Amino acid sequence: MFLVSQVQSLNQAKKFIDQSIDCILVGYENFALRCTNTLNYQELKELVNYRNDKKAKTKIFILLNSFIFENQIDDLTQKLIELDQLKVDRVYFQDYAIVQIIRENQLNLATAYHSETMVTSYGQFDFFKENKINHLVVARELFMNEIKQMHGHKKDLELEMQVQGYAFFMHSRWKMISNFEAYAKISDQLSSKKQLWIREALRKYPNAIYEDEFGTHMFTGYILCAIKQLKDLHEYGLDYARIDSIMIKEEDHEKITLIYQDLINKLNNKQTVSDELIVEKYLEIEQISAPVEIASGFFGGIKEIKHLIKEEKEEAKGKK
Repeated sequence: MFLVSQVQSLNQAKKFIDQSIDCILVGYENFALRCTNTLNYQELKELVNYRNDKKAKTKIFILLNSFIFENQIDDLTQKLIELDQLKVDRVYFQDYAIVQIIRENQLNLATAYHSETMVTSYGQFDFFKENKINHLVVARELFMNEIKQMHGHKKDLELEMQVQGYAFFMHSRWKMISNFEAYAKISDQLSSKKQLWIREALRKYPNAIYEDEFGTHMFTGYILCAIKQLKDLHEYGLDYARIDSIMIKEEDHEKITLIYQDLINKLNNKQTVSDELIVEKYLEIEQISAPVEIASGFFGGIKEIKHLIKEEKEEAKGKK
């Protein structure tokens, strides 16, 4: 198992290289969704050179997960050629145009399918194998028995899952917050805020939402934390465990990344990772994340999927 941590700045990326984090995920300007910040070509070149000069083993993965429009094809093609020249380790994509451009231009770029919510069954694996896409980001909306079943059928595929961070579940290209502001004649500039909370009337917990140039993005109102399931995921054969950093403070993200890397190193080296140690680290992450609650989501079963929990008062009324 390898750790993938989504970086929030060039300085943080360098720090993670110095700390021997397995893999870092870097958003590339104009083509990366749901990133705290993205890097441009010169910054990315500086990062790759920094890694190479240090002779570090950290892999540099590039996030290009936006949907592609016709007028972006030329710019995207140039960026992929630049990434090929930099010899980055992998490109994460959502739009198959990226794979098509890579193949048409005979670029030596490894890819990872990163739709976040679409890969939910091992019945989909044959399609990716036939198209020589061997690294898949599996949906986080899966229970542990389903994850185990998928790993029993993965063969030569590499599977990745998000284990920490706000869990994304909805994207609209419409600027829904701006539209609401205009309709309701609100002058608070809500659309410029980096994090808002929205709650359905019958739900106990809100969801996190924000708007950017790519549209509107919605996440769970709690922070996903699957550290209690990390040993089982390692035993199943999960290849990559990912930490997403959107809406997380930079110093908090760094602390949590080091916690996961230490545990994964221990598991990979077949050292003892006791249940007591896991609980200790869970409580540490809980303290770091406060006042936002943490939960294991689908990894921990129905009771841990907090954005589905209804208000107790409303439930009681329904029973009457």
